[in-house]
Order: sequence, then structure tokens, then C-alpha cells
Amino acid sequence: MTRLEVRRRALRYDLVRQSAPARRAGLTWPRLPAAAEVAIIGAGYLAYALVRLAVQAGRHAAFVHAAELWRAERWLHLDVEPSLNHLVAVRPALAEATGYYYGLLHFIVTPLVLGWLYLGRPPAFPRLRSALVLATSAANIVFWTWPVAPPRYSVPGMTDILVSHHVLGAADPHGPDRLVNLHAAMPSLHVAWATWCAVAVITASRSRWRQLAC
Repeated sequence: MTRLEVRRRALRYDLVRQSAPARRAGLTWPRLPAAAEVAIIGAGYLAYALVRLAVQAGRHAAFVHAAELWRAERWLHLDVEPSLNHLVAVRPALAEATGYYYGLLHFIVTPLVLGWLYLGRPPAFPRLRSALVLATSAANIVFWTWPVAPPRYSVPGMTDILVSHHVLGAADPHGPDRLVNLHAAMPSLHVAWATWCAVAVITASRSRWRQLAC
């Protein structure tokens, strides 16, 4: 190979390298084998459950934080919880449907969307999976450092629909609720995971009906 050919090849290499898009470091990691992905998601959920169990959130601190948050909501005119709660509480069928939706759907829909992304939308899976894991991890930090009682306990005049309609054993003192710290319930991962599912379907789907995910 002549010196001129070497120079030409080096020049072509430099042009290709300069024209290639730069890779930016981020918090997204590549799609892994299915067993590894299941292990990551399972470990993330276990960490979430353990943090809620381990948080030493006294009732007083959780209610103080909830009162502060409620005052901020009222000041911002975002205090919609009581009106929505009263709307649902006086309609038994709607109350039960809402209670079971709240208690079960995030455990069912979120894994289904993750599975659909992994199998059917591999290019979109890494960033969306990473967003879910990181959002759950961020919520764990808040649970640990600033626990807040949920509105059904802390906002005056609210009806606890889960208890009043015996949804998923919420009224049972020996039911599943005793396994979690109910005074470390905010930010709501029910809302976060539902929002994530909607965003995942809208951004990764090509269906004309994808907006219904909202």
C-alpha cells in the first residue's frame, strides 16, 4: 500500500467519524436478555416495597407533611380530591370499580406494557424501561426522606373508599395493608406508573388509536 493510499484512507476515516452523530452519555442502558430484565424489574419493585416497609414514618410526621402539601394545593387551587372523592363515594358501583382499579390495575397493566415493549418494540424499550426504573427509584427517596400520608387519611371530609367498600381486604386489620407503611404513600406511584403506561403506548405505538391510552 502506497503512502498516498494510506493518506486517502485516513482522510476518509476522519470524514466518516466527523459526520457520525455524537453519542451522548445518558441514564438509559441497552435492552438485556429477558431473564436479566425481569430480574431488574423485580429487584426494583422489591426495593420499593422494602423502603415503604422500612421507613420509620411516625403518624405525626406523615400527617404534618400531608397538611403542608394540602395547604399548597389549596393555595394553587389544585384541591380537587374532595370533590372527586364525594362524586365516587355516593355511587357504590363506581366506588367499588374505582377501588379495584386503584388496587390492582398498576400491578397488571404496567408489566403487560413492559412485556409488549420488550417483545414488540425493542428500539423503544431501553429508554422507557429506564424511565420507569428511575422514576420509581426517585419516589423511594421521597418515601424515605419526606413521607406523606395519602389524601384518604389526611384531607378532612374524605371517605376512604377502600375501607368503606372492603376492597382487597383494606378494612381487615390483618389484611394486606398491614404489610405496607400507609403513611409513606406519596408521591403516588399509581399515578406515575399509569402516566408511564400512557406515554409508552403513545410514543411506541403506531396505531391511530394510541391516544386512547391517556
